[in-house]
Amino acid sequence: MKVYDVVPGLEFDPERDLAQSPAWFLDATHSVPPWTPMFGWFWVNFCRHGMQYGAEKLSLPTVHGWDWRFLNGGGYLTLMLVKSEEEKQRREVEFKKAIIPLIEDYDGIWSGFVKEILTRYEGLKQLDLDSASNLQLLDNFEDTHKYLQADVGNAHVHDVWDVHGLYFVRKYVQRTCGNRRYLSHFSQLSHRF
Repeated sequence: MKVYDVVPGLEFDPERDLAQSPAWFLDATHSVPPWTPMFGWFWVNFCRHGMQYGAEKLSLPTVHGWDWRFLNGGGYLTLMLVKSEEEKQRREVEFKKAIIPLIEDYDGIWSGFVKEILTRYEGLKQLDLDSASNLQLLDNFEDTHKYLQADVGNAHVHDVWDVHGLYFVRKYVQRTCGNRRYLSHFSQLSHRF
């Protein structure tokens, strides 16, 4: 099966997906009870993007992010492991540089993301869903889709999933790297992680 960024797409394909990873885990926190196909498409596409964006933006040493698939109303995910020791070492060097701004000013960076996203979200909340015409609902849906993708010309605007991915990476760092020697010398602010 070829994967596209439209429905259908990203449905679990045992032949291809088990070759990529032998372990896929049900996201029972978010997909129980089962999702509708439309919601599953949104979640799998956009959350997948954010979890890969955050891992790549910070160059996590051991993972390229998380991949997602949709099956029977559930979201399934797997780690996209970095398998080469050489690549892990290269990514670790990049990670040490990339994580410094988050350690030194996490609250400032986070509040900037929140302000950016809430500002963009204000326009979406203006539509009265109960009295809107089908055309207005479609326009609002398209605007929401653009908001989720941060589709604003050539400039990169952080979408909600970019920020989700970066926040998720913060938790990854806290759990897996927080006590490693290279974080300890950055600053006393590392306690935020």
